[in-house]
Amino acid sequence: MSSPTSASDRLHYGVQRWLHAQGWPSLRPAQAAAVAPVLSERIDVIISAPTAGGKTEAAFLPICSRLAEARDGGPPAAGIEVLYVSPLKALINDQYDRLGLLCRDLDIPVHRWHGDVPASAKTKIRRSPAGIVVITPESLEALFVTGGHDVARILGGLRYIVVDEMHAFLGTERGMQLQSLMHRAEETLGRRVPRIALSATLADPTAARDFLRPGEGERVEYINPPQPSNVRLRVFGHQRRNPSTTDSDTEPSDLVAISERLFNGMRGNDHLVFANSRKNVETYTDRLSRLAAERRVPNEFFAHHGNLAKQDREFVEQRLKGGEPTTAVCTSTLEMGVDIGSVEAVAQIGPPPGVASLRQRMGRSGRRNRIPKLMVHISEDEMSDQISTLDELRPRLVQTVAMIQLMGERYLETPDPRHPHLSTLVQQVLSVIAQRGGASAGSLYAVLCKRGPFREVDESMFVELLRAMGTAALLQQGSDGLLLAGEVGDRMVNHYSFYTAFHAAEELRVLHGPRTLGTITPGPGLHIDGLLLLGGRRWRIVALELDAKIVMVEPSSGARPPNFDGTSGVLVADPVRRRMRRLYVTDEVPPWLDDEAAQLLAQGRAAFARLGLSDNGFLERGGETLVFPWRGDKIMNTLAAVLTAREVDVADDGIALTVKGTAEPLRDLMRSLAKEPAADPLELAGECPSLELDKHDGYLTRELLVHSYAARFLDVPSAWQTLRDLGEGNAAATRIAAPVSHVSTEQAVLGKTPFAVVDVETTGFDADGRDRIVEIAIIRLAPDGSLLDSWSTLVDPQRTPGPTRVHGLTAEHLVNAPTFSDVADEVLAHLSGAIVVAHNADFDHRFLRAEVGRAGRMAPHWPILCTRRLAYQLASATSRRLTDLCRAEGLRHEGAHSALADADATARLLAVYLKRADAGGTSTASELGVSPTTLPPSVDPPTTRPSLRLRTAPAPDRQALAGGASGDPRLDDYLDLLEIVLADHVITEEEEQQLAVVATASGLTRQQVAAARHAMSPTGCLEAAL
Repeated sequence: MSSPTSASDRLHYGVQRWLHAQGWPSLRPAQAAAVAPVLSERIDVIISAPTAGGKTEAAFLPICSRLAEARDGGPPAAGIEVLYVSPLKALINDQYDRLGLLCRDLDIPVHRWHGDVPASAKTKIRRSPAGIVVITPESLEALFVTGGHDVARILGGLRYIVVDEMHAFLGTERGMQLQSLMHRAEETLGRRVPRIALSATLADPTAARDFLRPGEGERVEYINPPQPSNVRLRVFGHQRRNPSTTDSDTEPSDLVAISERLFNGMRGNDHLVFANSRKNVETYTDRLSRLAAERRVPNEFFAHHGNLAKQDREFVEQRLKGGEPTTAVCTSTLEMGVDIGSVEAVAQIGPPPGVASLRQRMGRSGRRNRIPKLMVHISEDEMSDQISTLDELRPRLVQTVAMIQLMGERYLETPDPRHPHLSTLVQQVLSVIAQRGGASAGSLYAVLCKRGPFREVDESMFVELLRAMGTAALLQQGSDGLLLAGEVGDRMVNHYSFYTAFHAAEELRVLHGPRTLGTITPGPGLHIDGLLLLGGRRWRIVALELDAKIVMVEPSSGARPPNFDGTSGVLVADPVRRRMRRLYVTDEVPPWLDDEAAQLLAQGRAAFARLGLSDNGFLERGGETLVFPWRGDKIMNTLAAVLTAREVDVADDGIALTVKGTAEPLRDLMRSLAKEPAADPLELAGECPSLELDKHDGYLTRELLVHSYAARFLDVPSAWQTLRDLGEGNAAATRIAAPVSHVSTEQAVLGKTPFAVVDVETTGFDADGRDRIVEIAIIRLAPDGSLLDSWSTLVDPQRTPGPTRVHGLTAEHLVNAPTFSDVADEVLAHLSGAIVVAHNADFDHRFLRAEVGRAGRMAPHWPILCTRRLAYQLASATSRRLTDLCRAEGLRHEGAHSALADADATARLLAVYLKRADAGGTSTASELGVSPTTLPPSVDPPTTRPSLRLRTAPAPDRQALAGGASGDPRLDDYLDLLEIVLADHVITEEEEQQLAVVATASGLTRQQVAAARHAMSPTGCLEAAL
C-alpha cells in the first residue's frame, strides 16, 4: 500500500494544489490506497470506508488527475468521461456541489441528471457530452432508451463508471438494473470500462466483488482500511399502554414518551431520527413541532422523506449543513452519504430494518473525527391480561439487542445470489430493443444473460420469458426475425414509469396555493375536509382534482398521517433469530440498555422460562400450537410452505409458526418429514397463492414466477435441518390457557363487587422509568364499604429510597424488605375480583402496572375508581388533599404518606361517598366513575406466602404545601407530583423532564403549568426555569 505522501505525489499538480488549498496535511488511508489502482485504468476497485471517511475523494482525486492530464495534452475525447451513479437525488445534489469545487480549476465540467433536473440541462449534456455526469440508474436507463444509437456518441469518452453507496444496490431489482446498464455501456462502446464502487457497509467482499464485475469478482481490488469501532450507544425501552385503559383521543403513550425524550435531548444540535416509515416520520415530526410551539421555543424538528417536495427536502438538508440546530426526522432518505455536516447523534425508533442498515445509520454521526452516538427507542405493549403470548417475549427489544450485538461482531446481511430478477430482465429486454431498434433473441440472451448480469437465467428459461412477453403483447417479431416492442410493450417503454425497475404507486400531488408540498397515495380519508400531515405540518383538504392527480390543502389544527405506498420488505436474517434465542437463555444484560429496556429484557426472559421454551420449541395454547424454531424469515417461510403442502393450517408470525391443533401430532409429522427426502422447492413454491411481487411479474407465466419465488424465499436444506432439530426434542409441549381477553365477561356491579383500596409510596413519580414502589398497602372492603381485611409491606426498591421527607423511609428501614417481584403474586391476589380504588388513582395505577410488568407478570385491566375524582362529584371538593377531604367528612387521617394510613383514610372516605352515591340514585359502577367495568379473570393466592416487612418509621411530619382543589382532575395530578418534587425545595433536571412529560400527557397548557408552579412555591417562584 502506498504511503499517503508518495500517493499524493502521483496526482496531477492541479489536484495537489486543491489538496493544499483544503489544508489537508496528507491523504487518508483509503485515499492513498486507491491512487495506484484507479490511475491504472485497468482495475475495478471497491473502496469501503466509514461514512465521512473520504471515499468520494478516494475515487475522484485519481480520476480527476487522469482527466486533467488528458486536458494538458489538448481537448479530451468527445463524450461523457465519468458516469457517477448514485441511488438518491439528494446525494446527487450533494456530490454535484462537492465535485464542482474539486473540478472548478481543472476545467472538468460536472453535470447532474435526475428527475428534478430541467430538461434543458439534460439536452445540453446530450448535445455536448463531456466531463463527469452524476446520475441515477433510472435517468441512465432513460438515456439508453431515448438515445438509441446516439448513446455510443454520448458515452464515447467514457473512462470510468463509479457506483456510490453500492450496498444500497446489492440484491435488489434496482441493483440488477444497474449491473445491466454498466454492462450495456461496455457493449455499446465495444470496450471494457473500469468500475469503481464506494460503500461504507459491506458484509461480504466476495459478493460485492461479484456484483461490481459479474463472473470476474476475483479480479476486483478491495480497499478496506481498518475502521474505528468506538460508539456511544443507548437503548431506551418504552411500554405502550393498552388503548382500552386510556381515552380514545389520547395519543399513544410511547409516542408521548419518545417524543419528550427526543425533544429534551436533541434540541440545540444537529441530529437524525430514523423513524422506519413515512407515516412515523410525519407523526413524530408533528408531535415534536407541537412541543416546540407549546413551550414557545424555535422549532428544530423537520420531516424528510421521498414523498416531500424537492424544495422541502433541500431546505432540511441546507439547515443540517448550516449553523442552525436541526433534527431531521427521516426515512432512509438520509441514511446514505449526503454530507450533512457534524451530526451529534442518531436516533432509531423501533427495530432497525437490518444489521447493515443499523450500521449505516449509526455512521451518519461521528463525522469529523468524533465518536458515533446512537440512541434506539423500542416500544413493547404493556404486560396485561390481553397481551399476546408472542408479545410477552418482548421480541422487538430482543431482536434489536441481537442486531446490535451482531453489528459489534461485524456481521452484516448478504444478498442471495440465486435470485433471477426476472421482472427486471423483462424491463432490460424492452430497453435493449428500444435502444437498438430491434434485436434477435440470441443477441439479447448473449448481452443480458450469457455475458451480462442475469447469469442465473439459462437459455430455456430465457426462451420461456420471451414467449411470455410475446403472449402479453410486450414483444412482436418482425418479418426479418428481429424482436420488436409489441403494442403493450411500446406503451410501456414510452411512459416515464418504465425507467424504474421497482413498483411506483399512483401518487397525487399535494398543493398549498401554487406551492407543491409533496405526494401521497390514494386511500381512506382522502375527501373534502379530510385532514392529513405532510412535512410535519397539519393540513385540511379543500379540493380534489383526481383526473389531474392534485389535492389542494390549507393549514389546519387537526390531522393524521396520509397513505404512503411501500414497505421495507426486509427479511430477518437467520443469525439474528439464532442470536435472539441465545439472549433468552443467558442472563447477561448489555450495559447500553436503560433501566426500562433492561426490564423489558428481563420480562422477555421470564416469559421464555415460564413458557418452557428453553427445552422445548412447542407451546400449546387453546386449540393451536406455537412452534419456535428461532430461524430466519426465509427458513420460517419454507417451514410454513412445507406444512401447508401437508394440509396443515399454519401462519408465519415472525418468531413463531402458529398451527391449528395440538403439539404431539405436529411433532410426529415433523419427525416423519425429516426422515423423508427434502421437498422440491419448485413444488413448494407452486402451492403459494401470491407469486406476483415485482413490477413486471404480471407478464410472466406461473412457471417462471414459481422459479423466482423458490430462489428468493425458500431454503429447503436449512428447513429440513430445522425439522430434524424440532423433532428430536422429547420434552412435553408447554400448555397455556387461551388468551384470557376472550374469557372474562363478568362486570363490576355496585352492591355486589367488593373494593380493594390501594396506596403506594414511591422513590419518585417516573413509574415507567427508574422509580420504584417502597411501600404498598391494600385494604379489602365489602360491597357496602365495610372492612374485610388489610395487608401492607415495605418493598426493597433495589435503589435509593428517594424523597425521605415525603414518605419517611430510609435505606435502613428497607433492609430485608421483600422486592416487588417477591410480593407480586400476593398483590395480584389481593386486588383480584375487586374494584381497585385509590386517591389520585392514575399515580398508583401507573406504578402498579409498571411493577407488575417488571416482575414478569401480566397486569390485569382492573376496574379503577379514584376518590379524588369522586370528591368533585359527591362532595363539592375545595381541596384535592386526602387529609382535607377526610376532615370535611369528619374523619381523622393520621400518618399521612404512610401507605397503610393513606389506604385506611381512603377506604373510610370511600364508604362515606358510597352511601352518598346510593342516596343520590347512583346505581351502576359506570355512573360512579369506575372504568373499565369488566372484571379481569380472578387470581388465586400464591401457595407460599413471602415474608413481609412492616413500617416502623413514623410518617413524616412536614409543612403541607398548598393543597386546594383546582377544579380540573388533570391539573390535580400534576400538582400532586409537583408537591412530591418540591419536598426538598429543588427541581432537578431529571424531575423537570418528568414534570414536562406529565403535563404534556395530561394536556395542560403552558399557562396552566406556570400558574400551578407559581402557586405551589412558597416564595412565588421556583428554582428551575419555566
